Amino acid sequence: MLVRIMSCKEREDNINKMLSSLPPDTECIWDTDHNPCHTLQRVVDSDESILVMEDDIELCKNFYEKAKAEIEQRPDSFIMFYSCKIGEIREAENKKNWIPYSRPYVYTQAYYIPAGIGKKLSKFLETNEKANNRRWSIWINEFLIQEGVERYLVQPSLVQHIGLDSLNKSSNTYIHQSKTYRYE
Repeated sequence: MLVRIMSCKEREDNINKMLSSLPPDTECIWDTDHNPCHTLQRVVDSDESILVMEDDIELCKNFYEKAKAEIEQRPDSFIMFYSCKIGEIREAENKKNWIPYSRPYVYTQAYYIPAGIGKKLSKFLETNEKANNRRWSIWINEFLIQEGVERYLVQPSLVQHIGLDSLNKSSNTYIHQSKTYRYE
């Protein structure tokens, strides 16, 4: 399984903190043109399974081991390790953490992509002009529905947004704090 962080230089301190808790072969895929969707396309462009993280999160203690345990239970599912809306968390819990297809988006702070999906997802994002408006979570979800990939939400959240303003000034991450995150 590949482990990749979607990275920008402005968050290098946080990335180094994350790397200290991840396997030594973790890859940082750097934003080279100030277009996060282009970076994301490069992050997911593989036929291997991929554990993907954004660079603005805090990992729980033993994150990698906990994530691997979840992945081993459902290796063919798209797995999210973060959530922030209580209603969605309850809805997922009512369905044993399987996400209903009526849901309009997926969380992309930390997630697992099963083998055989990444390259197709990268191409889908590349050819979908709407995905380039920084709302790729909607289009990833659309792709997963088209491909019939099950989506699963791990609770409690294994990651938390760090408390910084968004680099693209579109939102403040304080409003996107997980309601279930525990460092331990």
